Amino acid sequence: IYRSSLPFYDIDSLSTAIESNPLLFPCRFHAVFVGFNHRTASEFKADELRFSIRGHMRKFTGNDPVCGTCGNNYTVSVTLDSNTGSGCVHSQNGNVKSACAWRCGGLTDFDSDDNLKDDEVFDEYLESVLRGGEGCSNLGGKFYTVVVVNRDEEVKAVVGKHRHAWIIGRVSKVDALEKIAEIFVKVFVNGGRDEGSIHEEFMPVGADGRIVLSFNLLNANPRDWIYHWDFQKVDEILLAPIIEALGTVANISVESQVLYHTP
Repeated sequence: IYRSSLPFYDIDSLSTAIESNPLLFPCRFHAVFVGFNHRTASEFKADELRFSIRGHMRKFTGNDPVCGTCGNNYTVSVTLDSNTGSGCVHSQNGNVKSACAWRCGGLTDFDSDDNLKDDEVFDEYLESVLRGGEGCSNLGGKFYTVVVVNRDEEVKAVVGKHRHAWIIGRVSKVDALEKIAEIFVKVFVNGGRDEGSIHEEFMPVGADGRIVLSFNLLNANPRDWIYHWDFQKVDEILLAPIIEALGTVANISVESQVLYHTP
């Protein structure tokens, strides 16, 4: 029970400060091309694809250079994986380790019709590949990734339940670039909302991937009447089943409190 008056002035000041200077979170976007002809692949070509993706992303954000809650604080990297064991080519990305965003040859032992057609199986396998390896503890799994698999079949695009999506089928690099940028901006940044970037709003999910549902019961004048609730029962009956169902896509916790204050 919190027994002090609410700091309305401080709350208003904080709200005003956030509105004038929105919170910006760093974003790392990574595109992986698997099964394309990489015999002439080089870091230069990977960088060309990286710059092209950034250009397409700017088209989706319009004249405003701000990319959702990332602002200008985001990076784009590219990996070319022949999936034949001949190695990978990574774009130059400063301090960002592209090798930590993709395990080279990760689909070599998984590239079968049954595995690729089962979205749930492929989703979990991609999650294991994208977690990074040794020396990548600070970066593994912290990229928003789109994997493009070149196969002789109809094109299919799927957004997984983690921080990745995949495109499978007969798709050229040129066609894939625009689709990758669209997924980065419209799905990963804007949460699938088509009306535009969420420039001045909080991220619906924390930067660490957690969501906290906070419920507060306010007693504005406790001298006249005391309101109370059995929130534990509310949590068990109404909230717990929903949180359990959403457990695969978000780490959700619940907190509650009763506030006694005077207006």
